Amino acid sequence: MVLYPQQSLHANPFRCWNWFEPRIGRGAGEAAAIVALVNAVARRYPIDRSRIYVAGISAGGAMTTILALCYGKLFAACAIVAGVMYGAAESALTGARAMRQGASVLPERIAEEAARRASRKASFVPALVIQGTDDSVVHPLNAEQIVRGACENLRSRAIMLDYAPVAVDPENKGSHRRVGLQRFHARRRCLSADPLAGCHGRLLKSMCTARSRSLWANERYN
Repeated sequence: MVLYPQQSLHANPFRCWNWFEPRIGRGAGEAAAIVALVNAVARRYPIDRSRIYVAGISAGGAMTTILALCYGKLFAACAIVAGVMYGAAESALTGARAMRQGASVLPERIAEEAARRASRKASFVPALVIQGTDDSVVHPLNAEQIVRGACENLRSRAIMLDYAPVAVDPENKGSHRRVGLQRFHARRRCLSADPLAGCHGRLLKSMCTARSRSLWANERYN
């Protein structure tokens, strides 16, 4: 079963989630509404609550980072496609800036602060991070920041990491183009970053579907 929450035109003229609003970043507002929908569906239908997953692209990817951090105990895993890190912005203006060039705040600091105020609903969520290397809407640096923030989240929970770095394309030194796959294993938990050649949009949507199926089938960690 797949649940597709839809933003209203009244809330956002582009039907994008307002992930940059501080109250939503704290798990209220739209984030809480999505969680309420998930719980309502799980009560109405015979859903295995240990196998609820969340995925999103662009603004949906940013919302996924919020849901994974604030409501981690609800989700078995997540997929973030062309998203931004948790706490990347506090307004529409800083949100647009973060999308174009990455967040101006350190992912490690934001993750550390989030861990200090985490509620009982919080728990580390295995993640697949997908980013197009030629994306002109969401800069590839954002994927790196998501991974750095997640690593700090793990460290703050005293979970040891086994880090296998990905190789940098020698013809693109200094850029954020990367080849291969990053993996972080921690007591059977997994964080995977998957850079893809491509831009924002249809390619990433199709690859998200394909890669997410692989994640759910082969990398389910509880």
